[in-house]
Amino acid sequence: MNLIGVAICSVSLAVGGCSTTRVITPGVAPGSVQEQLHVGDQARIRLKSGETRKLKITSLDDQTIMGQEGRGSSAGSVQFALADVQSVEYRRVSGLRTLGLVLGAVAIMVTLVRVALESALDDCVFTDSCSH
Repeated sequence: MNLIGVAICSVSLAVGGCSTTRVITPGVAPGSVQEQLHVGDQARIRLKSGETRKLKITSLDDQTIMGQEGRGSSAGSVQFALADVQSVEYRRVSGLRTLGLVLGAVAIMVTLVRVALESALDDCVFTDSCSH
């Protein structure tokens, strides 16, 4: 039962640690928006009007951010002029970090199972309480 709890915690930590969130302000942040944002990033665009929009970035240029808003049949393309954008909060998944966390969680699980099995075998051998 304890192994299930450890597995759930390990998976939760691995999933939570697979991405990073950053905020940029066009025209203020160092470097261009194109250097910081990438196609495929999940972004929350805060417009100067106060409106906030969530999208997946599909294209960038010096003047605009284009993306896909919504999912499935309700998905639609949107475009925002950088002049109208107050800030962009974006999330990027790190493949290497994800792989490292998953491998680490698997290693921990294997170690815990091994320790549990060795402990059970030791109890069996030294106390002769095994079922024969």
